[in-house]
Amino acid sequence: YENRAAVTGDVEARLIAVAEAQLADTDLVLVSDYDKGVCTPRVLARVIALAHRRGVRVVADPTRGGDYSKYIG
Repeated sequence: YENRAAVTGDVEARLIAVAEAQLADTDLVLVSDYDKGVCTPRVLARVIALAHRRGVRVVADPTRGGDYSKYIG
């Protein structure tokens, strides 16, 4: 069965670290949020900020009817 609970702590930190490592060879970050708990506000804010610092564009395919503020930037 599917667990849709948001990831926390160590998992968020590992996701951010992997994304940051990949930004060196990236032209675009595509966030496709299926509301499965991976795209937490912390992960999104950090990845978006890191991408912007490197001049990498970010595009989001947000969840329907959700809180779009977590995609700011």
